[in-house]
Amino acid sequence: MRSFNDWSRAPYLVLLILMTLGLAVRIHFARLDIFPSVDGVFYLEQSRALVLHHKLLFSSFPPGWPILASFPLFFMDAGDGLQVFRAAQGVNIALGILWSLLTFVFLQRYLGRWYGVVGASIVVFHPAALLASTGDLSDLSYSCALLAAFLFFPQRNFLIGLTLGYAYLVRPEALLVAAGVIGVFAWRVRRPAWTVFIGTLVCLVPYLLFIRNHTGEWAFTGKLGFLDGSWSRHPGFEFLTLMASNLKALVFLLPEQIGIPVVILALIGLCFRPRIQYLAFMGLLPLPLFDFVMSGRYWLPYWPFILLAAGHGAAFVVNIDKLGSRKVTKYIVVVAVVSGLFLASVDDTKNLSIDPEGYVGMYDAGIWLRSRVSEETKIAAYKPFVSFWAGCKFVKYLPATDIYQLLDDLEAQKVDYLVVNAHVARAFVPQLQPLLSRDVDSELKSRVEPIQLFAFSPSDQTTIVFRLINGSRANGVR
Repeated sequence: MRSFNDWSRAPYLVLLILMTLGLAVRIHFARLDIFPSVDGVFYLEQSRALVLHHKLLFSSFPPGWPILASFPLFFMDAGDGLQVFRAAQGVNIALGILWSLLTFVFLQRYLGRWYGVVGASIVVFHPAALLASTGDLSDLSYSCALLAAFLFFPQRNFLIGLTLGYAYLVRPEALLVAAGVIGVFAWRVRRPAWTVFIGTLVCLVPYLLFIRNHTGEWAFTGKLGFLDGSWSRHPGFEFLTLMASNLKALVFLLPEQIGIPVVILALIGLCFRPRIQYLAFMGLLPLPLFDFVMSGRYWLPYWPFILLAAGHGAAFVVNIDKLGSRKVTKYIVVVAVVSGLFLASVDDTKNLSIDPEGYVGMYDAGIWLRSRVSEETKIAAYKPFVSFWAGCKFVKYLPATDIYQLLDDLEAQKVDYLVVNAHVARAFVPQLQPLLSRDVDSELKSRVEPIQLFAFSPSDQTTIVFRLINGSRANGVR
């Protein structure tokens, strides 16, 4: 009978300690954050609609993450924006710890238990992973689903397909991963991988029908409008330039996250120890096609696969040293990797205490409006925060030549309230600046009425709520 002190159990004890500490750190940083992200608001609105109205809203943002985030919300007040946000945070905290456990199981299968512990410690404590765990985005739900699919390999084919199908409901690019897996399976055994295919269809078909019902068109994703927009803004050769620019940005973001040594070792591992698990990287292929800023968080779901490749790369480097001391080579590799990871994580550490979406004035305006509006009330703003906190409909400012054309557009949409934030007006929508002036002309006075001011020093967070007089259905909140 083995004793409790048996060295073979030590990795599991260390893993348990790491996960417990990781949970505590996540809860700490989550409590400090009350501001959802812009994309997160659209996910949270889907979760709220599921709980309050038992209805799945159609959106360009897929439903897989909002459905998962809605589970705890059934036991909370879905009408309270903060509780909606906390529910998503809670699920992401749990997913962050689950991801570290899955990473351990994945890496120890191929490289041993202690390497699994090392990989788990990275995804537990890296600042980028902490940010994902304390936020409201879909990164960790996709990360867990993608990794779980390859943990089912090679025997549980239906579960591979089913898990990749759910990953598709979180991020449509998972369909490319599923196609790659099906193709490789068919090539290896010389017959179609029907069980993987059927598992994927379980999630794919309902969503295809859902999109068809809301758009009248057959499409694999609601994000095709973004791709059409990219093509229309960058026609012909410009589109190739966009792809090259995005690809370059995406590639350089990886060493900024996990360090140059890990990237180099991963490239060596990819070249000299190819594995079917690296089909996961096919999910990255569509990203350069879109006209938006590449973000380091796009790499997050692929960290376990990068760490697997880096482990094989490190083993190759150590074993290739036939003349020198392998022990010395090991120390050099370890020091390089740790140093690279430390230097790469410094910038991300700063982001733990800085919230780029911390628009306090918009939060105050939304809370103030909450008891004064209905779900059908329309609030126009540059970002959806006010309408989220107020619990009503969001209308984004349309491009306009001046404030008068902007108001024409809002009146045509029967917008009730216009919210102007000083920073937004100065940095993004200069057409709004006349509304911040002390001397508002008579025409503007006849079209908008200021009903509440939230003043801050410095003035960037100052926010004003206006009632639109023409075409408004509001009841004249004072």
